[in-house]
Amino acid sequence: MKRFAPLLFALLTVALLAGCAERRIPPIERPAGVYAVAGVTNPRYDWQLLAGYLPMEGRGVPREVLVQLDDTVEELLAQHGALGLIPSASTRQCQEIVTFENTSGSHISALEYWVQVGRCVECDYLVVPQLLYWQEREGSDWGVDRPAGVVMDVYIIDVQNERLLARRHYDETQRPLTSDLGNAARHFERGGKWLTAGELARYGLDRMLQELGL
Repeated sequence: MKRFAPLLFALLTVALLAGCAERRIPPIERPAGVYAVAGVTNPRYDWQLLAGYLPMEGRGVPREVLVQLDDTVEELLAQHGALGLIPSASTRQCQEIVTFENTSGSHISALEYWVQVGRCVECDYLVVPQLLYWQEREGSDWGVDRPAGVVMDVYIIDVQNERLLARRHYDETQRPLTSDLGNAARHFERGGKWLTAGELARYGLDRMLQELGL
């Protein structure tokens, strides 16, 4: 009986992972047209959001975090084969122009703002990534005092029809496997280690962009 114990353990492990496998959402069918990617923004107030609410209103992140995430988005789009999109480096100029033109003190809605940015860029659809929460890991790959946490949204705005076409949401503060067995496959997929906030954001962006067909 003892000699069958390792085999039994392996079979139980496979069964557990199969039962805990995450359900992948199939990508949407994106309409044809010119697509642009906005630079990652970090809303500080609920009125700046296209949907949902902020976990911690008024709390911002360093500028270098947004620059890092811009690079991550560009890298993932290239890996996914999503070519021909107007890059965030070009779109950020329009973000600055629209922000400057709306400094009278009265707030336009988030949707109105991004529609104006899309018209400035001259695109049909605008991809808008937003970082809502960022908590950096305190510790190492194999032990932490505080785990990383990230909340992000990615939207596609239909500029011509002034509407939100699609949204994907990612919210994760990493937990140990012993208290997160429902996501055991995710832990093994990521090497069983504690991720940095940047690595966690990359994982979430990868999933969301694929689900949006990008």
